[in-house]
Amino acid sequence: MSASSDGVGAWAATGERMASVTIVFHEVDEALALESTSIARVTVEVSADGQGFTAPYTIEFVGPHGTASGELGPGTATGTRIVVEAMGTPEMTFGEFFAANDGAPAATPAT
Repeated sequence: MSASSDGVGAWAATGERMASVTIVFHEVDEALALESTSIARVTVEVSADGQGFTAPYTIEFVGPHGTASGELGPGTATGTRIVVEAMGTPEMTFGEFFAANDGAPAATPAT
């Protein structure tokens, strides 16, 4: 069984509403030996109103011995800014929520 990492990366502004992004993901086996690496290369453009973005990207897959697929794609990611919400009044503490019962929550907060 293999496991994937969270992506790590870097970005650089390339214009007023533009950026280039590189994100690297590693997949390892049960002994934590590298199985493969995926590299996403992205160009992000934020909308004029700042509420969304479009991001064409390519992905390259690299095997454990450096054999690369070449860049594949393009794909396109899009997103919309979410609204910031103020913290509410807690129903219970984290301790109460995750108390006993073999790690199962002791109760579910009311909505």
